[in-house]
Amino acid sequence: MLCSVSETPCQDQPCYNGGTCIEMGESFKCICPFGYNDSKCRDSSCSTEPCLNNGSCIVNGTSYVCSCQDGYNGTQCEDSSCSTKPCLNNGSCIVNGTSYVCSCQDGYNGTQCEVTPCSGYPCLYGGTCTVSGSSYLCSCLPGYSGISCEDSSCSTKPCLNDGLCIVNGTSYVCSCQDGYNGTQCEVTPCSGNPCLYGGTCTVSGSSYLCSCLPGFSGISCEDSPCSIKPCLNNGSCIVNGTSYVCSCQDGYNGTQCEDNLPFCCHCGMGNDCADNTTCASGIYELHLTNNSEVYCDMETANGGWIVSCI
Repeated sequence: MLCSVSETPCQDQPCYNGGTCIEMGESFKCICPFGYNDSKCRDSSCSTEPCLNNGSCIVNGTSYVCSCQDGYNGTQCEDSSCSTKPCLNNGSCIVNGTSYVCSCQDGYNGTQCEVTPCSGYPCLYGGTCTVSGSSYLCSCLPGYSGISCEDSSCSTKPCLNDGLCIVNGTSYVCSCQDGYNGTQCEVTPCSGNPCLYGGTCTVSGSSYLCSCLPGFSGISCEDSPCSIKPCLNNGSCIVNGTSYVCSCQDGYNGTQCEDNLPFCCHCGMGNDCADNTTCASGIYELHLTNNSEVYCDMETANGGWIVSCI
């Protein structure tokens, strides 16, 4: 004898989430736990998947509770260490436990991608830096050029003697140290050769110092034994150490050319003397006759005055 077993409406457990199945003829009815509804107890407060960031939704009566992943919190696990958007300059924030890590765009770095290609102020002399991809562009002030505005009319350092170069349009102006002047501060306190008589000039601050040759002194070596003009009768004064020597005009001698001598005869070989004789080489004596005649002779006759010729 064969027996047939017929299926019942509740045999396949059609009620979800712990719902109780009640047969009703050839159909069934689900008695749902608190918080679940629809014909098979499938709908609940978790049906809309309210828990974010992979949080698990737990039905709690007519509401729900979210069980969040590490690093997330909030009613719907919506809050994390990235919630405040700490990564700058379009960096991507990645939750890392209870903290975060920033994945920065090309050219940016730092914990929060805060370091940009412009962070180091690469544009010189007041140039404006603009980020361009992973690099930068400089907008330079008038008179400056180059990738970092490093080139100007002052680039060649035209101002001498520690003068300050100031860009002036496409040219420059030099601000000179005290005591210096000129377009390039090339004029120094020594430029006019202020040290006299061979003295050596050295710049000293805004002035100069003279190193004088022996026998000379004064700020500009202007003082010497000749300063008082000791040589008389148009004699030339020559500094000699700390003293002087006078070079006298013809007919004068003495330490200061103070002696006025009569005409002195210097007869040389082949030269005619006053007495029309031929004189040998040497130093001769000058004779003044009673008739005021002048002649050279090695003899002391004829009653003339004898003057030694030097």
